[in-house]
Amino acid sequence: MYASKLAKSTKNIAKLAADIRACISHVHMFGYFDTMKYLALGGRLPRIIAAAANFINVKPLLTFREGEILRAGLVRSFNRGVEKLFEFVKSKKNIVDIVIVHSAIAEQAEKFRQSLGEFFPVKKINIMTLGAGLGVHGGPGVLLVALRQNG
Repeated sequence: MYASKLAKSTKNIAKLAADIRACISHVHMFGYFDTMKYLALGGRLPRIIAAAANFINVKPLLTFREGEILRAGLVRSFNRGVEKLFEFVKSKKNIVDIVIVHSAIAEQAEKFRQSLGEFFPVKKINIMTLGAGLGVHGGPGVLLVALRQNG
């Protein structure tokens, strides 16, 4: 979204590319996945780990760094996952943009947006549906938050 804003404001492609590259280090993402099943089916996780997680009823929290998906923890319930997402956002300073991305849980995404209104203007928090390219790896029940900090 920020790249789109930059593109509308400049005609210099080299400057645009440099500004976008500089922005990447200020973007942070954290997400809750209701199941590891689709991560395993998509080859992002060994199937045995997904089966074990399902058996003991834990849900992954993932973060993303330098193009890699990294485990950030495990929770036993959706509510606990949302609490962790809230804590993640609350721990960040100088936030300029927030986007919530979900997969088939629009109502929960809206509730999460309202809760973030405690420290960020709700009107400025965008909600998007997870696209098919990433949704195939997450399946239904994904709730991600991405934010950009002022660098």
